Amino acid sequence: PRFELIKADAEIISARQRQVSAAIKAEQAFITLNRLAAGRLPERWSIAGRLADEAQPMVLEELMQQALNKSPELAVLRSLLERADANLSFAKSGRLPGVELRYQELRDPEIRQTMTGVAIQIPLLDQRQGPVAEAAAERLRAQTRLDGAILEMRQRVLLAWKSYEMARAAVEALGRGAIPEAEAALRVAEAAYRFGERGILEVLDAQRVLRSVRADLIQARFELQAARISLDKLAARYITTVQ
Repeated sequence: PRFELIKADAEIISARQRQVSAAIKAEQAFITLNRLAAGRLPERWSIAGRLADEAQPMVLEELMQQALNKSPELAVLRSLLERADANLSFAKSGRLPGVELRYQELRDPEIRQTMTGVAIQIPLLDQRQGPVAEAAAERLRAQTRLDGAILEMRQRVLLAWKSYEMARAAVEALGRGAIPEAEAALRVAEAAYRFGERGILEVLDAQRVLRSVRADLIQARFELQAARISLDKLAARYITTVQ
């Protein structure tokens, strides 16, 4: 029928537009990657390998522990806290009695004189309350910054983990459920069309559903890898292998 022919032509035009759009995006990606590589990439190249949907299982407790122990941000804040502790200890040590040893030697052509002595400093009036209070306040600020950064790191790991779990569930559902069902529906529609039981529109609809589900699977795989990369960065993991 003429209606089916018009709709088929519209599907072809739409498919060609998507193809052109995908080609433009691919070219833009080539340009971006070449810019990141300082223009050292060849004119045309292809990726040898692929990222697996689930290369290595991830464990939340292990990721959390690594993030708290290996994070460069937390390491800097911990070093600042250690410095504040040292400054506070030094300020407090000024309130303790101090012992000073003195040695002096005088020489002239006729006599040589040597003097030794011990000086004990007892801070009765100056308890160094100002420097101690300042060091204690700085130590409290350093501890507060560290505690806040630890709390924020926990929240960032949990948020990335939730994104990872959602993407993994989507990949599982689409890869093992929706994709096989859409492929089976397309085969049934094509067989019915060959036997004259259904029109071309039903075949086109089945193809469109399959394309849509495959696009959803590609997006879910992308989100899964993005979530894995976020977790690896938070946990200071640097994975360079591909499967």
